[in-house]
Amino acid sequence: MKLMEEEDKLRDLMRQKEGYEEALKEALNGILDVIEVNNIKHSIDVMKSRIRTQMIAVHVAEKNVEAARIRLTEAMVNRKTYEKMREKAFEEYKRETEAEESKEIDELVSFRHAVND
Repeated sequence: MKLMEEEDKLRDLMRQKEGYEEALKEALNGILDVIEVNNIKHSIDVMKSRIRTQMIAVHVAEKNVEAARIRLTEAMVNRKTYEKMREKAFEEYKRETEAEESKEIDELVSFRHAVND
């Protein structure tokens, strides 16, 4: 599912950022290598930017899931409505058929009664 994939990507990016932050702490505790510290800080900034972009992707995926859920709900309501209409039409057909059969039986009984008299 797209939303889950996007959330997984976001978690991976956050883990990578945490790794860079941990590397920065270690770099600051040891012998100070300014170039390495600057590279790590740059990597953290890049990860923050990628995380923001991924958060937008997650938000879009959430909106898509919500839109799909709404469409599914509407389709289910429409299907139920159609089924009820079909059932009502069938019941009406059965009533009409029973009325016609009853009328035919009445006519047949009346005809036999008239012939026997």
